[in-house]
Amino acid sequence: MTHHEGSEQRRSRRELVRDLARPPWDEPRFWWTQALVVVVVVAHALVDAGQDHGLWGVPSFVVIPLLLVPVLYGGLSFGLVGALGPALLGVVLLAPSEIWLSHTPLELWGGWSDLVMVVITALVLGDRFEVARVALVQRTAVAARAREESRFRAAFDDNMAAMAVVGPDGRIQRANAALGALLGYATSDLVARDLATLRHHDDEDVAHERAVRLTNGDQTRQRAITRFVRRDGQVITTEASTAAARDDAGRPFTVVSLRDITEERSLTARLADLALHDSLTGLANRALLRDRLAQDAARVQRDGGLVALLLIDLDNFKEVNDTLGHQAGDELLVAVAQRLRAVTRDTDTVARLGGDEFVYLACVTNADQLDTISARVLDLFAMPFDVAGQPVVQHASVGVATCTATRERGCEDLIRDADVALYEAKRAGRHRVATFTPQMSSRTAGQFQLTQDLSRAIDNDEIVMLYQPVVELSTRRVVGVESLMRWRHPARGLVAPDAFIPLAERSDLILQLGAAALHQATTAAAPWAHQEPGRRIGVNLSPRQVHDSRLFDTIDRALDESGLAPHQLTIEVTETVALADVEAAVIVLDHLRHRGISIALDDFGTGYSSLSYLARLHPSIIKIDRSFIRSATSSRQDRDLLAAMVTLCRELDMTVVAEGVESPVDLELVVELGADLAQGFLFSPAVEWSDLDTTCRSLETRWPSPATPHDA
Repeated sequence: MTHHEGSEQRRSRRELVRDLARPPWDEPRFWWTQALVVVVVVAHALVDAGQDHGLWGVPSFVVIPLLLVPVLYGGLSFGLVGALGPALLGVVLLAPSEIWLSHTPLELWGGWSDLVMVVITALVLGDRFEVARVALVQRTAVAARAREESRFRAAFDDNMAAMAVVGPDGRIQRANAALGALLGYATSDLVARDLATLRHHDDEDVAHERAVRLTNGDQTRQRAITRFVRRDGQVITTEASTAAARDDAGRPFTVVSLRDITEERSLTARLADLALHDSLTGLANRALLRDRLAQDAARVQRDGGLVALLLIDLDNFKEVNDTLGHQAGDELLVAVAQRLRAVTRDTDTVARLGGDEFVYLACVTNADQLDTISARVLDLFAMPFDVAGQPVVQHASVGVATCTATRERGCEDLIRDADVALYEAKRAGRHRVATFTPQMSSRTAGQFQLTQDLSRAIDNDEIVMLYQPVVELSTRRVVGVESLMRWRHPARGLVAPDAFIPLAERSDLILQLGAAALHQATTAAAPWAHQEPGRRIGVNLSPRQVHDSRLFDTIDRALDESGLAPHQLTIEVTETVALADVEAAVIVLDHLRHRGISIALDDFGTGYSSLSYLARLHPSIIKIDRSFIRSATSSRQDRDLLAAMVTLCRELDMTVVAEGVESPVDLELVVELGADLAQGFLFSPAVEWSDLDTTCRSLETRWPSPATPHDA
């Protein structure tokens, strides 16, 4: 026997004693074994007592072999300890009766022989049972390991998540197929490879710090965003989950699980970009502009200077959409954005607020630098843009607002101030820069209040119509009137149309005003026109009304309710109707003409396009603007121009009305040039309808027909 075998046996005896001293109290089979031993002991005592009293002649030692029953049961359940334990317990419980009670020599030899036999049998059978038990335990352990390995393969090798078992040295001990597919390697190529060689080098320091915390036991689980480099060089972003563990021998290792979030991160970045940038031009949107403004305000607070916001609006951009289409309009917006980017400094921000409005945000040191930036922005529109394969001249107006460190303004406040300045730039003629001043704000506030009052004026019957007579020059008779709108404001008194019509034009109020004016004028003029069928009532229509889809219904309702004949109604329009949409204007005016309504072109000659649209609109009446009358009385050249205009209209069989006749000299001029009709302060200003009859009679008295003195 070798020293090693002896030590093993000694160790086995120690374990045997230890296991005997620690019964399995929670095991039911242990208690059944003890119960069987007790039964044998009780049976032995009963037989022994019966023999002493002569009840039977059976010796008590014949009962002792029954201990083999619990020995067998215990051995089958617990091996050597299970067999030896009941045998020793039986010896301990039965030995006193064999020692202290009187027995014959035969009974003593029989009893002690049985006890020794039971112990020897327990040792022999127990050893066999122990071998079988150990074998069973080993088989059970092997089966358990096999099941564990199967579960591990299902949870690790066959897992769709990329996983690796990494040793304490950082090398991969085991990798699944998903990890190989993720990184572009065969699984066998990953085993024994240092995981650090697969990470992106910029993430290695942070990953090493996390690994140290796991190794030191500061953490047992981690989750972090880590980049890896695939075999083909592509960088992928993963969500790495790491858990620390130990094997059966107590050696540490980590399980790493990777989830590819490259597309997810890309989509998140794209959504974040969309949340902060305009989808068409790629410029900053209002949300990002607000953030940049806060940063610029902090910079000005620290370094001094001004925050300047330039609000840029494209002039007449609608014409591009209407003429070339919305796709061409989008191309133009993108081209404008590109030019703005080209002149932007690194510290500046260019944003698109929507539609054709852009913002240039900059920090400037003084007003001169601001003027330089404003001029540079305006110069971007000097050259035509290439849109839809053709050059497009596109100008812009710019409104500027500023704030200082001592006068912090919010984004919306600055935009509002810049918008006020932008309106002033457009009102001054477009394609120019205007800088906000407090006076502009006061004027805008007044206009806003006026607009609010105007919306209530219609319901409160504050809109009234005045009528200016139109005189036939050959007879000096009043043959018609032009209805002129006035606003009888409860606080401001009589408000001229120049003050409120432009405000109404910027909203749908102009449609309500136009409908009210048409209704009032036709209702008032119908009885007067019935007296003489040749009389006409003129009503002005704005460009918005001409292009309103409800125009025909509005006119029909006014004629039906008033009883005025269509041929006694004259619709007066300016050439801006044609400028808005000439094709639509021609269709609308032709439709009205076919109904018998006369069309008058008002303020003729004041725009550059009057002659070019004259033939297409084909009005029956031309009203020459008073500016031509005034200049023709003092300038021979202007007189010849006016004469040419009158001749042109008469050649086209159009009735010529001279507006703004204010003096006898003006009257003599228009009569000499051959105008058909005239109106102006010389004859009468616009009057209430109730005063019209008196005014007409006074005119016929003051201005008799020129035929009588001429004949005389």
